[in-house]
Amino acid sequence: MTYNQLYFESKKLAGLHDPKTGIRVYTMLQHPGEPAPAIAAYMAARYSRSPDSIFDIINEVQEKDVDAEDRLGKIFNAYGHASVGDMAHLFVCIERVPMLTAMRFFYLNPCQSGMERSTRYQDFSEPQIFNAFPTELPQPLREQWQQIMLKHFQVYQDLEYVADELGKFYAVTESAKDRKALAARTFDTLRYLIPWGTLTNFGAIMSARDWSTYIGLMRGSTQVAERTVGDMLYHLLGGVDQKLLEAGYVPEAAALIRHAEPNSTAHNTVLQLKGLCKKLADQPLPRINCAYGTARTALSEHVFMLSKHTSRPTLTRLAEYAELFAPTIFANHDQYTSLGPIGQHGAIQIRGRTDMGTLKDLNRHRSLEHFIPFLENTVDWDMLLKQGFEHCPYLSDPAFNLTRQILHAHYRRTYEAIYAWAKAAQSYLSSESLLEYVRYALPHAHSTEYVFYGSINDLNYTLRTRHRPGGHISYRSLMSDWAQSLSELDRFWQPLAEHLPSPDPLDKQQFFDRS
Repeated sequence: MTYNQLYFESKKLAGLHDPKTGIRVYTMLQHPGEPAPAIAAYMAARYSRSPDSIFDIINEVQEKDVDAEDRLGKIFNAYGHASVGDMAHLFVCIERVPMLTAMRFFYLNPCQSGMERSTRYQDFSEPQIFNAFPTELPQPLREQWQQIMLKHFQVYQDLEYVADELGKFYAVTESAKDRKALAARTFDTLRYLIPWGTLTNFGAIMSARDWSTYIGLMRGSTQVAERTVGDMLYHLLGGVDQKLLEAGYVPEAAALIRHAEPNSTAHNTVLQLKGLCKKLADQPLPRINCAYGTARTALSEHVFMLSKHTSRPTLTRLAEYAELFAPTIFANHDQYTSLGPIGQHGAIQIRGRTDMGTLKDLNRHRSLEHFIPFLENTVDWDMLLKQGFEHCPYLSDPAFNLTRQILHAHYRRTYEAIYAWAKAAQSYLSSESLLEYVRYALPHAHSTEYVFYGSINDLNYTLRTRHRPGGHISYRSLMSDWAQSLSELDRFWQPLAEHLPSPDPLDKQQFFDRS
C-alpha cells in the first residue's frame, strides 16, 4: 500500500494518510531523532540481567552510544519479544475512523490508556461518515447506504425541538447552569440517533507488545477500516515506510513491533465453533441476570488467611462471614480506594441487554472483562437486525409520547431499509463486508446482549463511578439495575445497593445535577 507521509517540521509528530479511506495515523515522538522507548526497554532488559545499578547502566549507554535497537534484537533470543516489548510505550492517535472501529479498539485492548473524541462536543449539522466502499459494490447501492446514514442526522436535526420539550418539562431557567445542563441532557437524548459509521478520532498509549498484537489483529480483520488501520500502523510504527524514514523520521521502537503479521486465528476458530453450534436452539436472556461463583467465599477465605485462625471454616460459614464483612467493606471503600488483592476475584458474572450507547461508556472500563456480540466480527448481520433498539429514559414520561413515536417509526424504517439494502448488496459483497456496513448504519440506540465479569473490587468501583450524577441517565440506570440484581442474588451486596441513589430520569434535581 502507498500512503501520504506526514512529518512535521517540529519533528514531534509523524504520520500517514490513506487517501482512499481518509484514515490518518500519527505517533507522538517523545525524543525526536532517537528511539527513546526502545532505549528504555533495552536498559530495563539489561538491568534485569546485571548486578549494576541503573545509574551505571545509563552511563554505559550514554558513553558507548549503544544502539538499543540492535541490542534488543540480540536480547530477544534470551528473553523473547513479549517481556521486552512490554517495557516500551508508544503514544498513537488514529483519526477519521468509524466510531465502531474506535469502540472495537477499546474492546480488544484491556491494557490501553486512551481517550476517544467525545460526541458531546461535535457538530452534527454537517455529518462526516465513513464511505470507503469495496470496489465491487455498484454506485446505486453506495448511494442508498449513504442515504440511510444521512437520514439519522436529518431526524437528529428535526428533533432539535426536544430541547424546548425538556426545558418545559424540567422547568429550565435562563441561568447559565440550567442552560448548560439542558444542552447536555438534550444531547444525551438525541445521541441515540448517531450511527456507528460516523467518523471519530481516538488516541492511546500502549506497550510495543500490545501495539504489535493489535496491528496483527487489524491486518487480519475482515473489515475494510480495520485492515487499513492495521497496515498503516505497521508501516508507521514498524519503520516500513521508506519515504517517511528519508524525511528524517526515526521510529521509536521499530524492532519491538514484532509478530504483527495478519492474525485471523481467533476469528477462524469462532467460525468453526459456530458451525458446531448450528443445531443448538437460541435461548432468550433476561434483561439483567447475575451469576455467582465463589467471590464472597474467596473474600472471607482471604481475610481468614490473614487472621490467627488456623483452620478454614466451611463454605457455608465463609459465605455467612462475608455478609458480616460487607457493611464495613462498602462503607470504607469507593471508586477511589480499592480493597486491594483481598477483594480481587472475577467470579461474578452479569448478563443482560441494553443499548450500544450505554455499552460505549462501560466498554472503556478496563477493570471489567466483557463480551459484547455486536463488537465481534463473527456475528451474523441478519441476526443483529432482529435485536431491536432502545429509547432514552428521559423520554419515558407521556409528555414525550410524540417524540418517542417519531423515533420509533424512524428506527423501524431504518432497520427495514438496512435489511433491504443488505439483501441487494449480498450479490456483490461477502457476509463479512455486509456485517461491516450494516453495523455502520445502526444507531447508538441499537439493543444488544452483553456479558460482564468482575471482582468485588471491580464492581464496587464501576457501580459507584457510573452512579454519579452528571453521567448519562442510561448507564446510571443500568448500574442501578446491576446493584439491585446483585443484592437480590446475594445479601452481601445489600449495603452497597442501599447506599447508592436510585437514578430517576424524571427527577428535576437529578436532571440539573452535573456534579
